[in-house]
Amino acid sequence: MSSERPPDWDIDHLEYPSNAALDKIRNWAWEDGFENLMRFIKPLWRYADCGYWKEKRQYKGRKRYYLSTAGWSGNEDIIAALRQNFAFWALCWVKSERGGHYVFEIPVKLEKQTNRLGERTMDKKKSELLEVRKDNVERLGAGKWRFFRKKVPTRAFQTDFDFFIHTREGAVYGCAGDWIALDSEGNPYPIGDKIFRELYEPVEEENLDK
Repeated sequence: MSSERPPDWDIDHLEYPSNAALDKIRNWAWEDGFENLMRFIKPLWRYADCGYWKEKRQYKGRKRYYLSTAGWSGNEDIIAALRQNFAFWALCWVKSERGGHYVFEIPVKLEKQTNRLGERTMDKKKSELLEVRKDNVERLGAGKWRFFRKKVPTRAFQTDFDFFIHTREGAVYGCAGDWIALDSEGNPYPIGDKIFRELYEPVEEENLDK
């Protein structure tokens, strides 16, 4: 672990991340900031002070994290929890390498703008907003869907309506001009326009496998 010891509830008696800590990682809301998530994880990461956790500022302020599990199952549990946090994995995962090596990158703009997503809708009554769900998102995006690629392809469309989506982190509000994308299970999630344009590039459907 790093020299900054985590609270006792975050680790069990064998010094592994507790179930409560892993649940917190899985359910960490992107509005709470992914750099804050990494700060939460670092004290739990075994051998972080031995070169198995590195941080580096990249071009234009992006922060990149280089994590190695060192074969420690507690570290592998943390990676598994991060994989289950779809928003984090979709937006921040860069690559995985054999031997338990992972690279994540968090754009500064993402950290600055996540709390602003949907801020204009908060003054509206919930009844005035469209609710976006898995069973109606195809219809709402009819004629607007396009394919985009970050690390893996996804389908998304830019909205022309204010909306909210129920996620496992709670209701997330979006404004006209924000984007709705689908995760691997077809669940919708919102992305602010500036963040989306920075992280994703359009791709033609026939080029998805290239």
